[in-house]
Amino acid sequence: MQSEESLLSLLHREPEEGMTALVDEYSGLLWTVCRQYLSNTEDIKDSVNEAFTEFYLHIERFNPDKGSLKGYLAVIA
Repeated sequence: MQSEESLLSLLHREPEEGMTALVDEYSGLLWTVCRQYLSNTEDIKDSVNEAFTEFYLHIERFNPDKGSLKGYLAVIA
């Protein structure tokens, strides 16, 4: 388990490795969040992927002073 700071740092230094680490760390959480609202497995998978994509494309919107990365990703999902 990596700290949020180390994950964010890795995302800025090595985006591909950072996204791999982010997905490894938080895909279970996002799957659980999406499963509460969706029943189709493909829809859940698509929503999880879209949440990670949305985060990556707008990473500058995340402010660690306002909340956790875990919470932010859950809200996106």
